[in-house]
Amino acid sequence: MPIKKSNIFIFVTLTILIISCNNKIDKIENTEVCYHEVFINNKILKTEIAEYINFVNQHAIDSNIVIAYFSILNDSTTHFEITYSYRANVFRQNPFLFTVKVNNKVVFFCVKENIIIKDNQTNNFFNNDTLIIYNIMKEYLPNEYKSYLRFKETGILERNHIFDDGVNILDLIFVKDKLFKKRMRRGHIQKIY
Repeated sequence: MPIKKSNIFIFVTLTILIISCNNKIDKIENTEVCYHEVFINNKILKTEIAEYINFVNQHAIDSNIVIAYFSILNDSTTHFEITYSYRANVFRQNPFLFTVKVNNKVVFFCVKENIIIKDNQTNNFFNNDTLIIYNIMKEYLPNEYKSYLRFKETGILERNHIFDDGVNILDLIFVKDKLFKKRMRRGHIQKIY
């Protein structure tokens, strides 16, 4: 069976991330965790993400994180779905591989092919460490982190999360590093099964 270029890219990315696990280290509950920051080489992609962040800053009703799901469709085509979330729990379903800072906001990049069926979180190949997810809450989602701390103290789970079922998603398709298609849509990230 031939090896797909997207699988090679994912393997190389994961290997680099594992080997270089010293870029950013934070302490949570006396445990060291790390995550990675890389840079965007494509100026058009960076500009599109910056414009999306400006859009989110104007329309989001609470602190949020920006997530870029990407798929390598073939050797010349890459698809990005850029969205935002009010919860770090999204990384339990689909972990991020690396972060990129755009307009002073951290953007979390995830491989779309790792999205799993919502209620079955055990079938995905990769997972972020729980401490990293808590650190994301603490640093970027203060309301969610406060709810988590109250849950740790009381054992009572608060159901006051913000649900935005009509999240705006920026779809970008690049062919040979040039923007081929762009559209803003409402809904959810399209899953691959």
